[in-house]
Amino acid sequence: MKSKFEFKYTDVVVVALAMTIGFCVILMNLTGLWPCQILEATGQYFQIDTLQNSTSSIDKIMYDMHNSLVGLFRCG
Repeated sequence: MKSKFEFKYTDVVVVALAMTIGFCVILMNLTGLWPCQILEATGQYFQIDTLQNSTSSIDKIMYDMHNSLVGLFRCG
């Protein structure tokens, strides 16, 4: 008996994901920008630290998302 959901083309998805990650790493190596540097630059540009005390829910979500990404990459 076959299941309702079949995994077709899983090898294509895996290869595409690996090639995407590889391309990103090569691009980051060529430009010299790594995730921590990009997050730090965007945080300074958009002044993310000033959003901590904001009353807007969108600002709080942006602040929390930025901090979770910084924590994910273990930046400074």
